[in-house]
Amino acid sequence: MQRTRIVSTIGPSSSHIDVLKGMIVEGMNVARLNFSHGTLGEKSEQIDLVRAASKELGVRIGIMSDLQGPEVRTHMGKKELRVGEGDLVTVSGKEGFGEVKVKPSSVLRSLESGDELLIDGGRIRLVVREVRDDLLKCEVLQGGVVRDKRSVHASKPFDIRGLTEEDREAIKLSLNKGVDFIALSFVKSADDVLEAKEFINSLTDDPPAIISKIETKEAVERIKEILEESYGIMVARGDLGVGMSLQEVPRVQKMLIRLANLHAKPVITATEMLESMVSSPVPTRAEVTDVYNAILDGSDALMLSAETAIGNYPVLSVRWMRMICEAAESSLDIRLDFPVDKIPSFIGRAAVEASEMLRCPVILCFTYSGYTARHVARHRPKAKIIALSSNPRTSMLLTLTWGIEVLDVGSNTEEAIEGALEYCLDKKLISGDDEIVITYGHPHGKARTNTLRIHKASELLSSKPSEE
Repeated sequence: MQRTRIVSTIGPSSSHIDVLKGMIVEGMNVARLNFSHGTLGEKSEQIDLVRAASKELGVRIGIMSDLQGPEVRTHMGKKELRVGEGDLVTVSGKEGFGEVKVKPSSVLRSLESGDELLIDGGRIRLVVREVRDDLLKCEVLQGGVVRDKRSVHASKPFDIRGLTEEDREAIKLSLNKGVDFIALSFVKSADDVLEAKEFINSLTDDPPAIISKIETKEAVERIKEILEESYGIMVARGDLGVGMSLQEVPRVQKMLIRLANLHAKPVITATEMLESMVSSPVPTRAEVTDVYNAILDGSDALMLSAETAIGNYPVLSVRWMRMICEAAESSLDIRLDFPVDKIPSFIGRAAVEASEMLRCPVILCFTYSGYTARHVARHRPKAKIIALSSNPRTSMLLTLTWGIEVLDVGSNTEEAIEGALEYCLDKKLISGDDEIVITYGHPHGKARTNTLRIHKASELLSSKPSEE
């Protein structure tokens, strides 16, 4: 099975338990609920379906709520409007006015003649020719079909930010359902992350992890402060490609992934990774190359959006993603070029170096927060990483980090090690003669990771023979 995580969006095509079970079997690690589409009731039902499918299969699946955020979208209802180059259309936020309706309408007041509107990821481009109160007279520069709930951007940033009322309701539902991650859309600064944390912490003592979606130029410019306040980030290439020139996106993607790796924080690469599989059973060669390179760049996880939400081949899309991941991972080299500045980062690097020199098949990491396990994973070791944790929240959060399998353990270190080794023997991951690298904090439960041990597996087993 692949070590890169696969995040799959749940929608009409995948809201069936048999489909979800097929996606899990093929390699889905995290289920994403996109709150930009559908109702709260539908999201609640989807969460229940994911939980039922994962329980039946006995597989740990993380759940991520992806908030709509302070986003501007078309509101066309069932109506669609086909526009062609040179056509004149009116854009408004008022009921009954304008051929194209946009919400929130307040953003239109900041636009002037000569400004551009980009609809549906820039597929449709309009230029403002005349402003009349809340009505914009626009000329079509690039035509297409304007549909409901499509993204709207302008040639200058809209002045909106923070949690919307819809976001707050989505967060309340997510907390009630016990989701593991909340993805914040259109983050522009660390203040946006702090606002979300404050609201979440006012409702629960066991908050989910915050994933900041990097999809604006402002977020790229402030990435260090945003990353510091976030559990991880998502490289949301769709909106990034509207806020900056398309040819800049690959460079920004590589920079964001590298920075997240540097801080041992999970990073998701998203948008149009296997887009053609919405209607095709086979991805394009370019898509395969894109996925492959995103793994070589250092992505912890890759995301499927429309492919599994509304596509014709949700299970097959996950299968292709897994197969590409496995091929790319066979080409991954161990990376030891990250600076070491704290004890856990030193232990993480030393564990990987030791496993490589001694050809250890497994690294056992005791971890309560997941911090040390992530520091091991960022080096992309050949050895399998098994995190031993007594914290149920951490066990779920590590579903988003590259290459980590989690075993739930108790407070006794030696019993946990023996149980983990017996598990590895049963799964034929090791033999009794193999050397095993172990990291933990001493004294157990009172210190962060500060100890590295190397033992032959048979020396640590009280009842297993040395050969299996």
